Amino acid sequence: MSTEIMRDHEIHTVYKARMKRKVFLSLILVALFFAFTLLPAQVLLLLTDSANSWVVLGTKAVGSISIATLASGILFASDSAFKGSNKTAYWVMSTYPSNAAMKQLGCTEREATTLWFKFFDTWGLSSSPHHGLVASTYSATYQGRWMYYLTWTLGIFTILGIGAIAINQFVFDAYIGNRARVVLHASILLGYAIGFLAIWRTNRIGRNGKRPTGCWERVEQVLQQSTVLFKRDVLTNAVSLEDAFDTIDNIRQSLEAEAQLAAAPSDDEA
Repeated sequence: MSTEIMRDHEIHTVYKARMKRKVFLSLILVALFFAFTLLPAQVLLLLTDSANSWVVLGTKAVGSISIATLASGILFASDSAFKGSNKTAYWVMSTYPSNAAMKQLGCTEREATTLWFKFFDTWGLSSSPHHGLVASTYSATYQGRWMYYLTWTLGIFTILGIGAIAINQFVFDAYIGNRARVVLHASILLGYAIGFLAIWRTNRIGRNGKRPTGCWERVEQVLQQSTVLFKRDVLTNAVSLEDAFDTIDNIRQSLEAEAQLAAAPSDDEA
Protein backbone atom coordinates (compact mmCIF):
# COMPACT_ATOMS: atom_id res chain seq x y z
CA MET A 1 0.00 0.00 0.00
CA SER A 2 2.64 2.53 1.03
CA THR A 3 4.69 1.72 -2.07
CA GLU A 4 1.79 2.45 -4.37
CA ILE A 5 0.99 5.73 -2.60
CA MET A 6 4.65 6.68 -2.89
CA ARG A 7 4.47 6.17 -6.62
CA ASP A 8 1.69 8.72 -6.80
CA HIS A 9 3.72 11.06 -4.59
CA GLU A 10 6.76 10.59 -6.80
CA ILE A 11 4.74 11.47 -9.91
CA HIS A 12 3.53 14.62 -8.18
CA THR A 13 7.04 15.49 -7.06
CA VAL A 14 8.47 15.05 -10.56
CA TYR A 15 5.97 17.38 -12.23
CA LYS A 16 6.12 19.93 -9.43
CA ALA A 17 9.93 20.01 -9.55
CA ARG A 18 9.84 20.30 -13.33
CA MET A 19 7.48 23.28 -13.12
CA LYS A 20 9.67 24.95 -10.50
CA ARG A 21 12.74 24.56 -12.69
CA LYS A 22 10.93 26.04 -15.67
CA VAL A 23 9.70 29.03 -13.68
CA PHE A 24 13.06 29.63 -12.03
CA LEU A 25 15.00 29.40 -15.29
CA SER A 26 12.46 31.62 -17.07
CA LEU A 27 12.78 34.26 -14.36
CA ILE A 28 16.58 34.13 -14.44
CA LEU A 29 16.77 34.37 -18.24
CA VAL A 30 14.32 37.26 -18.46
CA ALA A 31 15.94 39.10 -15.52
CA LEU A 32 19.49 38.58 -16.82
CA PHE A 33 18.52 39.76 -20.30
CA PHE A 34 16.92 42.85 -18.79
CA ALA A 35 19.88 43.58 -16.53
CA PHE A 36 22.49 43.24 -19.29
CA THR A 37 20.56 45.25 -21.88
CA LEU A 38 17.89 47.69 -20.74
CA LEU A 39 18.98 48.45 -17.16
CA PRO A 40 20.89 51.74 -17.15
CA ALA A 41 24.53 51.05 -16.29
CA GLN A 42 24.71 54.39 -14.47
CA VAL A 43 22.24 53.13 -11.89
CA LEU A 44 24.54 50.27 -10.95
CA LEU A 45 27.55 52.57 -10.93
CA LEU A 46 25.76 54.70 -8.36
CA LEU A 47 24.75 51.65 -6.32
CA THR A 48 28.15 49.94 -6.35
CA ASP A 49 30.14 53.18 -6.21
CA SER A 50 32.63 51.54 -8.56
CA ALA A 51 33.62 52.15 -12.16
CA ASN A 52 35.04 48.63 -12.49
CA SER A 53 33.14 46.91 -15.30
CA TRP A 54 33.57 43.50 -13.66
CA VAL A 55 31.94 44.78 -10.49
CA VAL A 56 29.01 46.08 -12.52
CA LEU A 57 28.67 42.82 -14.43
CA GLY A 58 28.83 40.79 -11.23
CA THR A 59 26.22 43.00 -9.61
CA LYS A 60 23.91 42.46 -12.57
CA ALA A 61 24.33 38.70 -12.45
CA VAL A 62 23.97 38.35 -8.68
CA GLY A 63 21.07 40.78 -8.56
CA SER A 64 19.19 38.98 -11.34
CA ILE A 65 19.63 35.56 -9.75
CA SER A 66 18.64 36.91 -6.32
CA ILE A 67 15.49 38.54 -7.70
CA ALA A 68 14.58 35.37 -9.62
CA THR A 69 15.07 33.25 -6.49
CA LEU A 70 12.98 35.57 -4.32
CA ALA A 71 10.21 35.91 -6.93
CA SER A 72 9.99 32.16 -7.57
CA GLY A 73 9.81 31.48 -3.84
CA ILE A 74 6.89 33.90 -3.49
CA LEU A 75 5.10 32.39 -6.48
CA PHE A 76 5.51 28.81 -5.26
CA ALA A 77 4.36 29.67 -1.74
CA SER A 78 1.17 31.42 -2.82
CA ASP A 79 0.17 29.26 -5.83
CA SER A 80 -1.81 32.24 -7.07
CA ALA A 81 -2.68 30.51 -10.35
CA PHE A 82 -4.85 27.92 -8.59
CA LYS A 83 -5.54 29.34 -5.11
CA GLY A 84 -5.37 33.09 -5.54
CA SER A 85 -8.05 35.77 -5.69
CA ASN A 86 -7.74 36.48 -9.39
CA LYS A 87 -9.75 35.64 -12.52
CA THR A 88 -7.54 32.69 -13.46
CA ALA A 89 -7.76 31.07 -10.03
CA TYR A 90 -11.53 31.61 -9.82
CA TRP A 91 -11.96 29.98 -13.22
CA VAL A 92 -9.72 27.03 -12.32
CA MET A 93 -11.58 26.50 -9.03
CA SER A 94 -14.88 26.47 -10.94
CA THR A 95 -13.65 23.37 -12.81
CA TYR A 96 -12.65 21.37 -9.71
CA PRO A 97 -14.31 17.92 -9.35
CA SER A 98 -15.05 18.79 -5.71
CA ASN A 99 -17.76 21.18 -6.93
CA ALA A 100 -19.83 18.16 -7.93
CA ALA A 101 -19.69 16.84 -4.35
CA MET A 102 -20.76 20.19 -2.90
CA LYS A 103 -23.70 20.33 -5.30
CA GLN A 104 -24.90 16.77 -4.77
CA LEU A 105 -24.15 16.24 -1.07
CA GLY A 106 -24.53 19.79 0.20
CA CYS A 107 -21.21 19.58 2.02
CA THR A 108 -18.70 22.34 2.65
CA GLU A 109 -15.88 23.18 0.25
CA ARG A 110 -13.34 21.71 2.65
CA GLU A 111 -15.28 18.45 3.01
CA ALA A 112 -15.75 18.18 -0.75
CA THR A 113 -12.06 18.82 -1.39
CA THR A 114 -11.08 16.18 1.17
CA LEU A 115 -13.46 13.70 -0.45
CA TRP A 116 -12.15 14.38 -3.95
CA PHE A 117 -8.48 14.05 -3.02
CA LYS A 118 -9.16 10.86 -1.09
CA PHE A 119 -10.61 9.42 -4.29
CA PHE A 120 -7.80 10.86 -6.41
CA ASP A 121 -5.25 9.21 -4.09
CA THR A 122 -6.60 5.81 -5.09
CA TRP A 123 -5.50 6.56 -8.65
CA GLY A 124 -1.93 6.28 -7.42
CA LEU A 125 -2.43 2.55 -6.96
CA SER A 126 -1.13 0.69 -10.00
CA SER A 127 -4.23 -1.51 -9.98
CA SER A 128 -6.50 1.52 -10.43
CA PRO A 129 -8.05 1.81 -13.91
CA HIS A 130 -7.37 5.55 -13.64
CA HIS A 131 -3.68 5.22 -12.76
CA GLY A 132 -2.59 6.61 -16.13
CA LEU A 133 -4.55 9.82 -15.50
CA VAL A 134 -2.40 10.78 -12.53
CA ALA A 135 0.52 11.91 -14.70
CA SER A 136 -1.85 13.62 -17.16
CA THR A 137 -3.48 15.57 -14.34
CA TYR A 138 -0.21 16.78 -12.83
CA SER A 139 1.23 17.54 -16.26
CA ALA A 140 -1.74 19.70 -17.26
CA THR A 141 -2.09 21.60 -14.00
CA TYR A 142 1.62 22.35 -13.60
CA GLN A 143 1.89 23.39 -17.24
CA GLY A 144 -0.93 25.82 -16.53
CA ARG A 145 0.95 27.23 -13.57
CA TRP A 146 4.10 27.73 -15.63
CA MET A 147 2.24 29.56 -18.40
CA TYR A 148 0.52 31.75 -15.81
CA TYR A 149 3.81 32.71 -14.13
CA LEU A 150 5.58 33.23 -17.45
CA THR A 151 2.81 35.54 -18.67
CA TRP A 152 3.07 37.68 -15.55
CA THR A 153 6.87 37.68 -15.73
CA LEU A 154 6.92 38.98 -19.31
CA GLY A 155 4.19 41.51 -18.54
CA ILE A 156 6.07 42.89 -15.54
CA PHE A 157 9.36 43.10 -17.40
CA THR A 158 7.64 44.84 -20.31
CA ILE A 159 6.56 47.56 -17.87
CA LEU A 160 10.04 47.64 -16.30
CA GLY A 161 11.52 47.90 -19.80
CA ILE A 162 9.40 50.96 -20.55
CA GLY A 163 10.62 52.51 -17.30
CA ALA A 164 14.24 51.64 -18.05
CA ILE A 165 14.06 53.21 -21.51
CA ALA A 166 12.47 56.34 -20.04
CA ILE A 167 15.28 56.61 -17.48
CA ASN A 168 17.90 56.07 -20.18
CA GLN A 169 16.32 58.80 -22.28
CA PHE A 170 15.30 61.48 -19.80
CA VAL A 171 17.76 60.97 -16.92
CA PHE A 172 21.01 59.77 -18.48
CA ASP A 173 20.62 60.96 -22.11
CA ALA A 174 21.83 57.52 -23.19
CA TYR A 175 20.30 57.70 -26.66
CA ILE A 176 21.71 61.00 -27.87
CA GLY A 177 23.71 60.31 -31.01
CA ASN A 178 23.39 56.56 -30.55
CA ARG A 179 20.74 55.31 -32.93
CA ALA A 180 21.96 51.71 -32.68
CA ARG A 181 21.24 51.65 -28.95
CA VAL A 182 17.77 53.09 -29.53
CA VAL A 183 16.98 50.37 -32.06
CA LEU A 184 18.43 47.64 -29.85
CA HIS A 185 16.52 48.67 -26.72
CA ALA A 186 13.30 49.20 -28.65
CA SER A 187 13.66 45.75 -30.21
CA ILE A 188 14.22 44.13 -26.81
CA LEU A 189 11.21 45.89 -25.32
CA LEU A 190 9.14 44.83 -28.32
CA GLY A 191 10.31 41.25 -27.80
CA TYR A 192 9.10 41.29 -24.19
CA ALA A 193 5.74 42.74 -25.27
CA ILE A 194 5.27 40.28 -28.13
CA GLY A 195 6.16 37.36 -25.87
CA PHE A 196 3.64 38.52 -23.28
CA LEU A 197 0.87 39.05 -25.83
CA ALA A 198 1.57 35.78 -27.66
CA ILE A 199 1.35 33.65 -24.50
CA TRP A 200 -1.60 35.62 -23.13
CA ARG A 201 -3.58 35.36 -26.35
CA THR A 202 -2.94 31.64 -26.92
CA ASN A 203 -3.53 30.57 -23.30
CA ARG A 204 -6.86 32.08 -22.27
CA ILE A 205 -9.20 30.90 -19.54
CA GLY A 206 -12.82 30.20 -20.43
CA ARG A 207 -14.98 33.25 -19.79
CA ASN A 208 -18.14 34.88 -21.14
CA GLY A 209 -19.15 31.77 -23.06
CA LYS A 210 -15.75 31.39 -24.71
CA ARG A 211 -13.80 28.16 -24.56
CA PRO A 212 -10.40 28.14 -22.88
CA THR A 213 -7.36 27.84 -25.10
CA GLY A 214 -3.83 26.45 -24.86
CA CYS A 215 -2.79 25.11 -21.48
CA TRP A 216 -6.12 26.06 -19.89
CA GLU A 217 -8.06 24.00 -22.41
CA ARG A 218 -5.98 21.02 -21.35
CA VAL A 219 -6.60 21.79 -17.67
CA GLU A 220 -10.34 21.95 -18.29
CA GLN A 221 -10.33 18.68 -20.21
CA VAL A 222 -8.44 16.73 -17.57
CA LEU A 223 -10.54 18.13 -14.71
CA GLN A 224 -13.79 17.49 -16.59
CA GLN A 225 -12.70 13.91 -17.14
CA SER A 226 -11.87 13.64 -13.44
CA THR A 227 -15.30 15.02 -12.54
CA VAL A 228 -17.05 12.44 -14.70
CA LEU A 229 -15.13 9.60 -13.02
CA PHE A 230 -15.72 11.09 -9.57
CA LYS A 231 -19.46 11.26 -10.17
CA ARG A 232 -19.63 7.77 -11.67
CA ASP A 233 -17.47 5.94 -9.13
CA VAL A 234 -18.28 7.84 -5.92
CA LEU A 235 -21.22 10.21 -6.07
CA THR A 236 -23.82 8.30 -8.11
CA ASN A 237 -25.13 6.16 -5.24
CA ALA A 238 -24.06 8.39 -2.35
CA VAL A 239 -26.84 10.05 -0.36
CA SER A 240 -24.55 11.49 2.30
CA LEU A 241 -20.94 12.48 2.80
CA GLU A 242 -20.40 9.37 4.93
CA ASP A 243 -21.67 7.18 2.10
CA ALA A 244 -19.20 8.77 -0.28
CA PHE A 245 -16.28 8.24 2.07
CA ASP A 246 -17.32 4.62 2.62
CA THR A 247 -17.46 4.11 -1.15
CA ILE A 248 -13.90 5.38 -1.52
CA ASP A 249 -12.73 3.13 1.32
CA ASN A 250 -14.29 0.16 -0.48
CA ILE A 251 -12.61 1.19 -3.75
CA ARG A 252 -9.22 1.38 -2.04
CA GLN A 253 -9.66 -1.99 -0.35
CA SER A 254 -10.67 -3.60 -3.64
CA LEU A 255 -7.70 -2.08 -5.50
CA GLU A 256 -5.26 -3.10 -2.78
CA ALA A 257 -6.61 -6.64 -2.86
CA GLU A 258 -6.13 -6.73 -6.64
CA ALA A 259 -2.58 -5.45 -6.27
CA GLN A 260 -1.75 -8.08 -3.66
CA LEU A 261 -3.26 -10.81 -5.80
CA ALA A 262 -1.25 -9.67 -8.80
CA ALA A 263 1.93 -9.59 -6.73
CA ALA A 264 1.38 -13.04 -5.23
CA PRO A 265 3.36 -15.87 -6.88
CA SER A 266 1.33 -18.20 -9.07
CA ASP A 267 1.15 -21.97 -8.46
CA ASP A 268 3.61 -22.56 -11.31
CA GLU A 269 6.11 -20.12 -9.81
CA ALA A 270 5.69 -21.65 -6.38
